[in-house]
Amino acid sequence: TGAFNGVATSANGVTYTLEVRNGGLPGKGLTAEDLTVTVILPAGTTVVNTTGAGYAGVHHDDKAKADVAEWHAAKLGPKERQTFTITLSRAGTSSDNVRGTITWAKPTSAGVADTANLAPAPLPKPTQ
Repeated sequence: TGAFNGVATSANGVTYTLEVRNGGLPGKGLTAEDLTVTVILPAGTTVVNTTGAGYAGVHHDDKAKADVAEWHAAKLGPKERQTFTITLSRAGTSSDNVRGTITWAKPTSAGVADTANLAPAPLPKPTQ
């Protein structure tokens, strides 16, 4: 599973923090393999900076009908977590917010890769 658990505004843009975790029990749960994390970018934004291993860049995704930033991870074992950040040139809005998916090749569901949707990121608080 995964969730956007933070958003911070700075002079460089808006940074979103995404945590991906495997909720399986250590010693009993399954290791997720060949993970792809995609973050759907709001229209007109550019990526200023990213952190987290496996960043593969930005490309257009026909299914999402938007540009997406993408990371790849070989494995994520039970109770393991991986954190990613992405700084965008501007914040998402309530109608066009940062959101995404996590897909893993193994274990599968009926032989098909599984996907979990990421809820939209929190909107930044207005500055006063």
